[in-house]
Amino acid sequence: MDSQLNKKIEMLRKQMEMTAAQKGSLLHKDVIAISQLLDEHVLRAQNMKKKVPVLEFAL
Repeated sequence: MDSQLNKKIEMLRKQMEMTAAQKGSLLHKDVIAISQLLDEHVLRAQNMKKKVPVLEFAL
């Protein structure tokens, strides 16, 4: 996975956790907005991973 994308995912995950703790709910609109943005980045990372050919080596 792209290291910049990985860093962004980790940053958003931490931001979501901190916001949820501050707002006292996972259902607060700010937490949901961050969660949706995080979902977009995770999907992008998963799609990038699918495009990388998997090489199999016979031992």
